Amino acid sequence: MISPGLPNENTSGLGFAVEQIANSLSSRLSLTIIQPEDVNNQSQIKELDTNQFKEEAVVNELTHINVKGNLSPYSYTNHEYKQEEEGGVKSEFEFFTQSVSNIAQTLDFDLIYAHDWVTFQAAKKLKERTKKPLVLHVHSLDVDRISSTSHSWVFNIEKTAFEIADAIISVSNYSANRIHKFYAIPTQKIHTVYNGCSLTLFPNYKKIFDEPVVLFAGRLTNQKAPQVFIEIAEKILQKRKDIRFVMAGEGPMKNSLIEMAAHKGIGDHVHFTGFVDRNEVAKI
Repeated sequence: MISPGLPNENTSGLGFAVEQIANSLSSRLSLTIIQPEDVNNQSQIKELDTNQFKEEAVVNELTHINVKGNLSPYSYTNHEYKQEEEGGVKSEFEFFTQSVSNIAQTLDFDLIYAHDWVTFQAAKKLKERTKKPLVLHVHSLDVDRISSTSHSWVFNIEKTAFEIADAIISVSNYSANRIHKFYAIPTQKIHTVYNGCSLTLFPNYKKIFDEPVVLFAGRLTNQKAPQVFIEIAEKILQKRKDIRFVMAGEGPMKNSLIEMAAHKGIGDHVHFTGFVDRNEVAKI
Protein backbone atom coordinates (compact mmCIF):
# COMPACT_ATOMS: atom_id res chain seq x y z
CA MET A 1 0.00 0.00 0.00
CA ILE A 2 1.34 3.43 -1.01
CA SER A 3 -0.03 6.04 1.40
CA PRO A 4 -0.04 9.87 1.32
CA GLY A 5 1.19 9.83 4.94
CA LEU A 6 -0.04 9.70 8.52
CA PRO A 7 -2.71 12.18 9.70
CA ASN A 8 -1.25 15.67 10.05
CA GLU A 9 -1.92 19.25 9.00
CA ASN A 10 -0.92 18.45 5.41
CA THR A 11 -2.87 15.22 4.86
CA SER A 12 -5.91 16.37 6.87
CA GLY A 13 -8.88 13.98 6.76
CA LEU A 14 -7.26 11.98 3.97
CA GLY A 15 -4.49 10.83 6.29
CA PHE A 16 -6.97 9.81 8.95
CA ALA A 17 -9.15 7.86 6.49
CA VAL A 18 -6.15 6.01 5.04
CA GLU A 19 -4.85 5.19 8.53
CA GLN A 20 -8.20 3.64 9.49
CA ILE A 21 -8.33 1.63 6.25
CA ALA A 22 -4.80 0.36 6.90
CA ASN A 23 -5.65 -0.70 10.46
CA SER A 24 -8.69 -2.60 9.23
CA LEU A 25 -6.87 -4.27 6.34
CA SER A 26 -3.95 -5.34 8.52
CA SER A 27 -6.32 -7.50 10.57
CA ARG A 28 -7.06 -9.51 7.42
CA LEU A 29 -3.77 -9.69 5.53
CA SER A 30 -0.07 -8.86 5.50
CA LEU A 31 0.20 -5.14 4.73
CA THR A 32 3.32 -3.09 3.99
CA ILE A 33 2.83 0.68 3.82
CA ILE A 34 5.24 3.02 2.04
CA GLN A 35 4.54 6.68 2.82
CA PRO A 36 6.17 10.14 2.75
CA GLU A 37 7.10 11.36 6.20
CA ASP A 38 9.25 14.15 7.55
CA VAL A 39 11.89 11.86 9.03
CA ASN A 40 15.69 12.01 9.20
CA ASN A 41 16.25 8.45 8.06
CA GLN A 42 14.24 5.85 6.22
CA SER A 43 12.68 3.41 8.69
CA GLN A 44 14.00 -0.11 8.78
CA ILE A 45 11.97 -2.70 6.91
CA LYS A 46 10.47 -5.27 9.24
CA GLU A 47 11.32 -8.74 7.97
CA LEU A 48 8.46 -11.24 7.75
CA ASP A 49 8.96 -14.65 9.31
CA THR A 50 7.68 -17.06 6.66
CA ASN A 51 7.76 -19.90 9.18
CA GLN A 52 4.76 -18.31 10.87
CA PHE A 53 2.48 -18.85 7.86
CA LYS A 54 0.01 -21.69 8.32
CA GLU A 55 -2.80 -22.94 6.14
CA GLU A 56 -5.41 -22.44 8.85
CA ALA A 57 -4.48 -18.88 9.81
CA VAL A 58 -3.34 -15.67 8.14
CA VAL A 59 -0.53 -13.91 9.96
CA ASN A 60 -1.39 -10.25 10.45
CA GLU A 61 1.55 -8.00 9.64
CA LEU A 62 1.60 -4.21 9.45
CA THR A 63 4.90 -2.71 8.33
CA HIS A 64 5.56 1.01 7.83
CA ILE A 65 8.35 2.23 5.56
CA ASN A 66 8.81 5.99 5.82
CA VAL A 67 10.41 7.94 2.99
CA LYS A 68 11.87 11.30 3.88
CA GLY A 69 9.65 13.94 2.36
CA ASN A 70 7.04 16.58 3.02
CA LEU A 71 4.35 16.13 0.38
CA SER A 72 0.96 17.73 0.77
CA PRO A 73 -1.89 16.41 -1.41
CA TYR A 74 -3.45 19.89 -1.37
CA SER A 75 -0.55 22.39 -1.53
CA TYR A 76 -0.75 22.96 -5.28
CA THR A 77 -4.41 24.06 -4.98
CA ASN A 78 -3.64 27.07 -2.78
CA HIS A 79 -4.80 30.34 -4.35
CA GLU A 80 -1.66 32.00 -2.93
CA TYR A 81 0.53 29.28 -4.45
CA LYS A 82 3.51 30.81 -6.25
CA GLN A 83 4.71 29.42 -9.56
CA GLU A 84 8.26 29.01 -8.31
CA GLU A 85 6.95 26.75 -5.52
CA GLU A 86 5.61 24.30 -8.12
CA GLY A 87 9.15 23.14 -8.79
CA GLY A 88 9.54 22.26 -5.12
CA VAL A 89 6.34 20.23 -5.02
CA LYS A 90 7.28 18.40 -8.23
CA SER A 91 10.76 17.71 -6.88
CA GLU A 92 9.35 16.21 -3.66
CA PHE A 93 6.86 14.22 -5.71
CA GLU A 94 9.53 12.80 -8.05
CA PHE A 95 11.80 11.93 -5.11
CA PHE A 96 8.98 10.04 -3.38
CA THR A 97 8.05 8.24 -6.62
CA GLN A 98 11.64 7.09 -7.17
CA SER A 99 12.05 6.09 -3.52
CA VAL A 100 8.95 3.90 -3.66
CA SER A 101 10.24 2.25 -6.82
CA ASN A 102 13.61 1.52 -5.20
CA ILE A 103 12.12 0.18 -1.96
CA ALA A 104 9.54 -2.00 -3.71
CA GLN A 105 12.30 -3.95 -5.46
CA THR A 106 13.23 -5.40 -2.06
CA LEU A 107 9.67 -6.45 -1.20
CA ASP A 108 7.49 -9.43 -2.08
CA PHE A 109 3.83 -8.53 -2.63
CA ASP A 110 0.74 -9.63 -4.52
CA LEU A 111 -1.14 -6.39 -5.10
CA ILE A 112 -0.46 -2.64 -5.36
CA TYR A 113 -2.92 -0.38 -3.52
CA ALA A 114 -2.49 3.42 -3.73
CA HIS A 115 -4.33 6.48 -2.39
CA ASP A 116 -4.77 9.78 -4.27
CA TRP A 117 -2.47 11.53 -6.74
CA VAL A 118 0.62 11.77 -4.50
CA THR A 119 1.00 7.97 -4.78
CA PHE A 120 -0.35 7.33 -8.29
CA GLN A 121 2.83 7.84 -10.33
CA ALA A 122 4.77 5.42 -8.11
CA ALA A 123 1.93 2.89 -8.29
CA LYS A 124 1.81 3.20 -12.09
CA LYS A 125 5.56 2.54 -12.38
CA LEU A 126 5.29 -0.52 -10.12
CA LYS A 127 2.39 -1.83 -12.19
CA GLU A 128 4.36 -1.42 -15.42
CA ARG A 129 7.44 -3.12 -13.97
CA THR A 130 5.85 -5.99 -12.03
CA LYS A 131 2.61 -6.55 -14.03
CA LYS A 132 0.85 -7.05 -10.68
CA PRO A 133 -2.76 -5.91 -10.07
CA LEU A 134 -3.20 -2.22 -9.25
CA VAL A 135 -6.07 -0.79 -7.20
CA LEU A 136 -6.36 3.00 -6.87
CA HIS A 137 -8.41 4.57 -4.07
CA VAL A 138 -9.75 8.03 -4.98
CA HIS A 139 -10.63 10.31 -2.06
CA SER A 140 -10.69 13.52 -4.12
CA LEU A 141 -10.05 14.63 -7.68
CA ASP A 142 -8.10 17.42 -9.32
CA VAL A 143 -11.27 18.58 -11.11
CA ASP A 144 -12.83 19.22 -7.68
CA ARG A 145 -9.75 20.38 -5.74
CA ILE A 146 -9.14 23.39 -7.99
CA SER A 147 -11.86 25.89 -8.86
CA SER A 148 -10.86 26.27 -12.49
CA THR A 149 -12.02 24.99 -15.85
CA SER A 150 -8.40 24.29 -16.83
CA HIS A 151 -6.64 21.17 -15.60
CA SER A 152 -3.45 21.24 -13.55
CA TRP A 153 -0.42 18.97 -14.05
CA VAL A 154 -1.93 16.70 -11.39
CA PHE A 155 -4.90 15.94 -13.66
CA ASN A 156 -2.62 14.16 -16.13
CA ILE A 157 -1.06 12.09 -13.35
CA GLU A 158 -4.52 10.99 -12.25
CA LYS A 159 -5.73 10.21 -15.78
CA THR A 160 -2.75 8.06 -16.82
CA ALA A 161 -2.94 6.15 -13.52
CA PHE A 162 -6.69 5.56 -13.93
CA GLU A 163 -6.12 4.19 -17.43
CA ILE A 164 -3.56 1.60 -16.33
CA ALA A 165 -5.32 0.57 -13.08
CA ASP A 166 -7.14 -2.76 -12.82
CA ALA A 167 -9.74 -1.28 -10.46
CA ILE A 168 -10.61 2.11 -8.97
CA ILE A 169 -12.29 2.64 -5.60
CA SER A 170 -14.29 5.86 -5.29
CA VAL A 171 -15.59 7.22 -1.96
CA SER A 172 -18.91 8.28 -3.52
CA ASN A 173 -21.10 7.89 -6.58
CA TYR A 174 -20.51 11.59 -7.22
CA SER A 175 -16.75 11.01 -7.55
CA ALA A 176 -17.32 7.83 -9.58
CA ASN A 177 -19.39 9.80 -12.08
CA ARG A 178 -16.72 12.52 -12.25
CA ILE A 179 -14.00 9.92 -12.98
CA HIS A 180 -16.09 8.58 -15.85
CA LYS A 181 -17.08 12.01 -17.20
CA PHE A 182 -13.84 13.99 -16.98
CA TYR A 183 -11.23 11.21 -17.21
CA ALA A 184 -13.07 8.98 -19.73
CA ILE A 185 -12.71 5.85 -17.57
CA PRO A 186 -15.18 2.97 -18.17
CA THR A 187 -17.75 2.69 -15.39
CA GLN A 188 -17.16 -1.05 -14.98
CA LYS A 189 -13.67 -0.29 -13.66
CA ILE A 190 -14.96 2.06 -10.92
CA HIS A 191 -16.40 0.77 -7.62
CA THR A 192 -18.00 3.01 -4.98
CA VAL A 193 -17.04 2.15 -1.40
CA TYR A 194 -18.21 4.69 1.16
CA ASN A 195 -15.99 5.60 4.10
CA GLY A 196 -16.79 3.60 7.23
CA CYS A 197 -17.11 5.00 10.70
CA SER A 198 -16.71 3.78 14.24
CA LEU A 199 -18.68 4.98 17.24
CA THR A 200 -16.66 7.12 19.62
CA LEU A 201 -17.59 8.05 23.16
CA PHE A 202 -16.50 11.62 23.86
CA PRO A 203 -15.80 12.82 27.41
CA ASN A 204 -17.91 15.68 28.73
CA TYR A 205 -15.59 18.62 28.17
CA LYS A 206 -16.31 21.97 29.75
CA LYS A 207 -18.14 24.18 27.25
CA ILE A 208 -16.40 27.36 26.15
CA PHE A 209 -19.65 29.15 25.30
CA ASP A 210 -22.98 29.14 27.09
CA GLU A 211 -24.80 29.42 23.74
CA PRO A 212 -25.39 26.53 21.31
CA VAL A 213 -22.45 25.95 18.95
CA VAL A 214 -22.68 25.10 15.23
CA LEU A 215 -19.47 23.52 13.91
CA PHE A 216 -17.74 23.39 10.52
CA ALA A 217 -14.77 20.99 10.62
CA GLY A 218 -12.58 20.63 7.54
CA ARG A 219 -10.17 22.32 5.17
CA LEU A 220 -11.09 25.89 4.35
CA THR A 221 -10.94 25.40 0.62
CA ASN A 222 -13.37 25.79 -2.27
CA GLN A 223 -13.96 22.03 -2.48
CA LYS A 224 -15.60 22.12 0.98
CA ALA A 225 -17.71 25.23 0.26
CA PRO A 226 -17.04 26.94 3.62
CA GLN A 227 -18.52 30.20 2.31
CA VAL A 228 -21.93 28.51 2.42
CA PHE A 229 -21.45 28.01 6.17
CA ILE A 230 -20.96 31.78 6.57
CA GLU A 231 -24.10 32.44 4.49
CA ILE A 232 -26.08 30.02 6.68
CA ALA A 233 -24.73 31.70 9.82
CA GLU A 234 -25.87 35.10 8.56
CA LYS A 235 -29.41 33.86 7.93
CA ILE A 236 -29.71 32.11 11.29
CA LEU A 237 -28.35 35.14 13.17
CA GLN A 238 -31.07 37.25 11.58
CA LYS A 239 -33.58 35.08 13.46
CA ARG A 240 -31.71 34.62 16.75
CA LYS A 241 -28.47 35.97 18.20
CA ASP A 242 -27.74 33.34 20.86
CA ILE A 243 -25.67 31.00 18.63
CA ARG A 244 -21.92 30.68 18.04
CA PHE A 245 -20.44 29.39 14.79
CA VAL A 246 -17.02 27.71 14.88
CA MET A 247 -14.89 27.01 11.80
CA ALA A 248 -12.26 24.43 12.74
CA GLY A 249 -9.57 23.95 10.14
CA GLU A 250 -6.95 25.64 8.01
CA GLY A 251 -6.87 26.46 4.30
CA PRO A 252 -6.33 29.05 1.57
CA MET A 253 -9.80 30.60 2.04
CA LYS A 254 -9.34 31.38 5.75
CA ASN A 255 -8.56 35.11 5.37
CA SER A 256 -11.33 35.71 2.84
CA LEU A 257 -13.82 33.91 5.12
CA ILE A 258 -12.81 36.10 8.08
CA GLU A 259 -13.33 39.17 5.89
CA MET A 260 -16.66 37.77 4.65
CA ALA A 261 -17.93 37.30 8.23
CA ALA A 262 -16.79 40.82 9.17
CA HIS A 263 -18.39 42.34 6.08
CA LYS A 264 -21.71 40.68 6.96
CA GLY A 265 -21.48 42.05 10.49
CA ILE A 266 -21.40 38.62 12.16
CA GLY A 267 -17.70 38.44 13.02
CA ASP A 268 -18.38 38.42 16.77
CA HIS A 269 -20.42 35.21 16.37
CA VAL A 270 -18.04 33.32 14.03
CA HIS A 271 -14.81 31.88 15.44
CA PHE A 272 -11.83 30.51 13.49
CA THR A 273 -9.60 28.00 15.28
CA GLY A 274 -6.98 27.30 12.61
CA PHE A 275 -5.67 23.73 12.36
CA VAL A 276 -6.86 21.45 15.17
CA ASP A 277 -5.58 17.98 15.99
CA ARG A 278 -7.78 14.98 16.74
CA ASN A 279 -8.02 15.64 20.49
CA GLU A 280 -9.04 19.25 19.92
CA VAL A 281 -11.66 18.20 17.37
CA ALA A 282 -13.11 15.83 19.98
CA LYS A 283 -13.32 18.70 22.49
CA ILE A 284 -15.08 20.94 20.01
